[in-house]
Amino acid sequence: MKLAMQYQNEKKRTALVFNDLVTPALPCVFDSRDLLLKRSMGSIFAAKTVIPELIEANLCRIKGLENLALFGLLKGEQGADYPPPGEIQAGTFFRVLNMCFDRVVVDCSSDYTNSVLTRCALKEADSVVRLMDCELKSLSYYASNLSLLQKDGISDRYFYRVISRVEDEERMKQMYPKTTFVLPYTEELARQSRMGDLSRRLELKQSRSYVEMLQALAAELET
Repeated sequence: MKLAMQYQNEKKRTALVFNDLVTPALPCVFDSRDLLLKRSMGSIFAAKTVIPELIEANLCRIKGLENLALFGLLKGEQGADYPPPGEIQAGTFFRVLNMCFDRVVVDCSSDYTNSVLTRCALKEADSVVRLMDCELKSLSYYASNLSLLQKDGISDRYFYRVISRVEDEERMKQMYPKTTFVLPYTEELARQSRMGDLSRRLELKQSRSYVEMLQALAAELET
């Protein structure tokens, strides 16, 4: 969400896609009272063909963020409410998004094996951010999933290792000796996450280093 917000603040027309159809993330990242347009991504996959007009007709918008379009399941929905997307349909979806928007940010599901959307997103992506929390469980998850990606022909050449919520830098260096970007812990961001209010700007002094690193990451992904 914050990466997409960075691009939207730079006046780039940005799409943010939430791939998780089991536990929808869309209701958890902003106050539903701020929704101007309330449409479900599921309607896109109920159609036979994904075209730009279908994309534009089924996006969500947040008040005050005119450059940001969101795609995901709405509150109370689940993947079983709509026809499941096939490989061709999902691939077409991401290619059409690329045509319609300056930047496309995809929040992939952790269930790589069963998520067609996540597999297609990784195959179509120009670059991939491997966002990991500073804990052993996160490290174990990515180590076990990397072999699955390679079997599907997804190279890790354009993967960026990004560590988030870092409170102990020495421990982080021991766990992740090869890291591209480090997003430090900030209580302001943690509070926004708990409240489902990630569309707000980070304005406190404690968040300055996080914002600077996020800006550097956004710039790197554009090269």
